[in-house]
Amino acid sequence: MIDVSKELKRMAEEFGIPEKDVAVNFRSIVRSGWGDSIFKKDFYSKRGKRIKNENPRSMKRFPTVVKYQCNICKGLFSAVETELDHLDGENSMTDLSHAESFIKTILFTSPDKLQILCKDKKKKVKGKSVIVSFGCHSLLTYSERYNVTFEQARKAKEFINASKDINIVIDLLTQYGVQSIPKTKKDKLSMLKQFMLGD
Repeated sequence: MIDVSKELKRMAEEFGIPEKDVAVNFRSIVRSGWGDSIFKKDFYSKRGKRIKNENPRSMKRFPTVVKYQCNICKGLFSAVETELDHLDGENSMTDLSHAESFIKTILFTSPDKLQILCKDKKKKVKGKSVIVSFGCHSLLTYSERYNVTFEQARKAKEFINASKDINIVIDLLTQYGVQSIPKTKKDKLSMLKQFMLGD
């Protein structure tokens, strides 16, 4: 039997690549392998629901479309609007010692340990991809990773998303009724965090 962690550590040393970089790459390889697997395709093929197409731009050409139900919010989404979640929980594989358990969790799973969840909705704004709303998959991942409730995860991610653009921060502070907005970015973010997260 191959000791995957041991072999990856050996290769990292022999090739002169930091173990952290090898872990990131290996995680990507395993996830990519699962994404292209016959098992994932089979799981999706058995759970699609054919419904009436309500999109006026395509309904004449495609009267019906296949949608998938999110296991948390119960909304219906196209395949590209969903992600397949492993119910065994968050396994980030932060170092090579987690390699074997990561493979088992991601690749050697069962249908009863999987669920379809909606993913973040994005749109292009000035050439940049901007999150419009958070999907159940990213909220669940955050809540598991940081041991917080689903709603706390939503608020935290909304704050993180808003804090990327100082103009959005200022707009939100104005909406909260702040008359005297702090001058420094750090103080602006600190004030917004108090309003959004109560910290």
